[in-house]
Amino acid sequence: MDGYAGYNEICLVEGVTRVGCMAHVRRKFFEMYKTSKNKSKPALHVLQLIKGLYKIETEIKDKSIEDRFKIRQEQAKPILDKIKAWLDANQNNYPSGLMGKAITYATNQWISVTNYLLDGRLDIDNKARTEHGEV
Repeated sequence: MDGYAGYNEICLVEGVTRVGCMAHVRRKFFEMYKTSKNKSKPALHVLQLIKGLYKIETEIKDKSIEDRFKIRQEQAKPILDKIKAWLDANQNNYPSGLMGKAITYATNQWISVTNYLLDGRLDIDNKARTEHGEV
C-alpha cells in the first residue's frame, strides 16, 4: 500500500495489517537526489541504506517464510533502525522542499512501511519484483 488515506478503514478490520511500500519512500528520496544540482549527499545516504534492504530481499526471495522472517530480523531491522534514526535526527533540518517532503512521507509511513518485518510472507513493497539497483 501507499500512503492513501482511503486504506485506513480497511485496516480497521481485525487481522488486517497495513504494509507500506518502501518503493514509495525510496522514490521521494530519489526525486530529491535526481533534482539536486550537486547530488544531495543526505538523499544518497538514505538511498544507499534502502538499496541494502532490497539486496537482502533479492537474496532471500527463494527462502522459506521462516527464513525470510529470521534474516529480515537479523539483517534488515538494523538497516531500518539506521534509517529511522537518520529521519528522526534530520526531520527539523529540512522544513520544506523535496527533502522535507521525503522525510515527512517516510516518517508518516514508518510503521506501515516496516510491517513487512512481522511476517516472512509480506513484501517490502507493492511493486513488481524488479531490481532497485540504481543509485
